[in-house]
Amino acid sequence: MSDAGCPHPDSEVVIVQWDLVIVRWCPLCGSINDNSGAHGAEPGTWRSPAGVVLPGWTCTRCFTFNGCVKELLTECRSCGTPRKR
Repeated sequence: MSDAGCPHPDSEVVIVQWDLVIVRWCPLCGSINDNSGAHGAEPGTWRSPAGVVLPGWTCTRCFTFNGCVKELLTECRSCGTPRKR
């Protein structure tokens, strides 16, 4: 858990591998975690974002950002593709 208080649920966390660095990003709160400490914190710890993070998700088909401040959309507002879990 980070100091932001988000539980970073595994079903929401996005994992990106770049060379030997594995970065985990929580789209719910914007925090990141990596295995090398390259993000400015101890390896394997979560770091809260320094700026504003808009809650939402990006469509896997048309790459439109679907914000969820008012409500969590279950399909893309642009193309209608169901939200990937």
